[in-house]
Amino acid sequence: MNQIINIGSGNNHRVSNVIDRIFLITGNNKTIINKIKNKRPSELEINEIVCDNQKLKNLIDWEPSISIEIGLKKTIAWYESIDKSKIEKL
Repeated sequence: MNQIINIGSGNNHRVSNVIDRIFLITGNNKTIINKIKNKRPSELEINEIVCDNQKLKNLIDWEPSISIEIGLKKTIAWYESIDKSKIEKL
């Protein structure tokens, strides 16, 4: 097969809203303050993310069934459950 296949809902999500949801789920009450001036022109900034899942839908007749909220909760629960000492340091 050797193809790149995106898996996602096909709905757009603002990056700031995803971060807010992660903070809410994890109980983080901090605020992100961007004190660094962006080096990219504003028209190149990524404000929303969306997955084009059409290839997967066509290949295996797949439809997304988990909301972003549940997906984030499951991902955070998984991350909290793993042994961080076994994660390769970047």
